[in-house]
Amino acid sequence: MIVATTLPSETEPGSRVATAGRSPGRTFIRDVVQRTGLTFRAVRLYEERGLIVSTRDPLGRRWYDADMSERLAFISLARRAGLSLAEIGDLLKTGDRHGHPRRVSDSLVLLRRRLAELDRQRDAVKACLSELDGGAPDP
Repeated sequence: MIVATTLPSETEPGSRVATAGRSPGRTFIRDVVQRTGLTFRAVRLYEERGLIVSTRDPLGRRWYDADMSERLAFISLARRAGLSLAEIGDLLKTGDRHGHPRRVSDSLVLLRRRLAELDRQRDAVKACLSELDGGAPDP
């Protein structure tokens, strides 16, 4: 889970970095990218698709509050599980006011369906390999 944190320059006394416009709990896009392993392009795409919402500071930089940071962590996890953005969007629509998936049973059903699909694909790949190997058993 991603937690929004302040940047070191915001809390260090005597810092020369200007902190105007920053406040605790904001996570800038660069920090989200570093923490999640997502790309800038992916984060922007999720925003374009309406899965997340950012706020802009006076310099036009995107930042995310704690709820959006948690949402990005969920999206990243769901993408690694093989869910499409449409499926993730459906799960997020069933969420609470912050977009946290509320109905775990919906998530489980979707993930089990995805797992069954992957099992069928694995079986098809094994059959194809077996055919190419001339019927030889798997190593």
